[in-house]
Amino acid sequence: MQPENLESRVIALEGQVRALRSEVQANKVDVTTTQALALAVDRDVSAMQGFRQATIGSFNALRADMVEMRANMVEMGQGMDEMRADMVEMGRDMVGMRSNMVETRQSMVEMRADMVEMGQDIVGMRANMVETRQDMNAGFARVDEQFTQVGNGFAEMRSTLDTTATGQQRIVELIQQVIDTQGGATPT
Repeated sequence: MQPENLESRVIALEGQVRALRSEVQANKVDVTTTQALALAVDRDVSAMQGFRQATIGSFNALRADMVEMRANMVEMGQGMDEMRADMVEMGRDMVGMRSNMVETRQSMVEMRADMVEMGQDIVGMRANMVETRQDMNAGFARVDEQFTQVGNGFAEMRSTLDTTATGQQRIVELIQQVIDTQGGATPT
């Protein structure tokens, strides 16, 4: 005995088998595609591993460069510190130079004041010399006048002495005449 709906069930079953076959066929295609994708993924993973290793190498090189750059920056910082110290020292030197320049300027101002004072002293000395010269000229004029008076006095005295000498000579002559007239000899 066969069940009544056997044929419809077989037809339904055959449809299901066909559907399953098409699914299996699609799954085979999907498996092939998946295998191809898996191979591609495997290649990509290998490539990615190579890329990763290259990237790690680059990062390590970059890290080494960064370490070297940091060392250079530390060295530059030390150089900057030294330069800053040099600039501070230069600043101090410039302050010292400015102080020296101020002192020099003050000394020059004082020297100028001294020179002005000396100039005034020289002007005063010159005025004193002019006055002294005038006094000396007046004194020399008085001396010349007095020498003239002395010269005149000497001339008068000479004239007087000449007159006296002439008078004395005349007296001698007269005495000689008296002696000669009295007949006597000249006393020795």
